Amino acid sequence: MSEKFKFGDVIENQYAGENNPHKIGTFLYSYRRTGRLNPGKFARLRFDDGKTGDFLIEDDYLKKIGNVIDDKDILITELVGALDEALDDLNTDIRWADGSQLEGLIERRTKLETALTKAKDQTNDRDA
Repeated sequence: MSEKFKFGDVIENQYAGENNPHKIGTFLYSYRRTGRLNPGKFARLRFDDGKTGDFLIEDDYLKKIGNVIDDKDILITELVGALDEALDDLNTDIRWADGSQLEGLIERRTKLETALTKAKDQTNDRDA
């Protein structure tokens, strides 16, 4: 299944009012919630004020209006923030996981830590 949005896409929440500071955000990643409470595929967006929000992707109220990848500095900063946040979320999942899920979650954490290290190295190289 192809992704509806990609990292760095600028997304508009069409249900939000014009004065809502969370009307437009940058797509960080998507994830699937399972279980009885709010199941479905969600998008994590980061807003200009640094806050993040989760939005159901399967509804058509999220619309791509651009992409920040044209600006490499913004991209790397967003990437480091997204990876940090995804790692925190994954560590929370690991704390609550049962034994059958643990191995896969730890493997995902290792991949995230590697990607975060590479992104931080690029940030340090850029600043040097």
